[in-house]
Amino acid sequence: VLTNQNIANEYLGVTTEEAAIITGDPNTASGPWDFWGLKETGNKLKDPTDGSAPDAEGDWDEVLQRVSIFLQQSGLAYREMLEVLGSYFINPATSTGRRFGIVSTDVSHPDTCNLSRLKIQVTDSTISDKRAALKEAWNKIHRFVRLSRKLGWTMRDLDKAIVALQPKN
Repeated sequence: VLTNQNIANEYLGVTTEEAAIITGDPNTASGPWDFWGLKETGNKLKDPTDGSAPDAEGDWDEVLQRVSIFLQQSGLAYREMLEVLGSYFINPATSTGRRFGIVSTDVSHPDTCNLSRLKIQVTDSTISDKRAALKEAWNKIHRFVRLSRKLGWTMRDLDKAIVALQPKN
């Protein structure tokens, strides 16, 4: 059993700083928005997929909801985003389905495939503080993706390992 943090880091091939980020160490100097290449407030981003879409403006956690911006800032492909949102660690099952979903913001075309008109949002009606739930998800997502890439594991395998090792309530 690896009991020394430095030995464990070396075994996994992560630096002390990477380990702090992946584990969510509160002593890391950065705010969560920094991991997404955003500012805490006052973001204004051009939409990367649709020149006619309005800029995504607002706080870091709000602009990440637009799928096109999420993909740009995360560096994930659409399929990878679906894998992340399909993971139980990030998007647990609830009594009403899953915590998060992708929904259309285009009321005249609810079946749109335009990434600029799709939004990641809380779909679980039992969650009262939807913004806090999304902030928690954004924080988990960047750490989950980093760990998956560092280990060379698929997101599905990493999700299975994390869920299997979580303590029962």
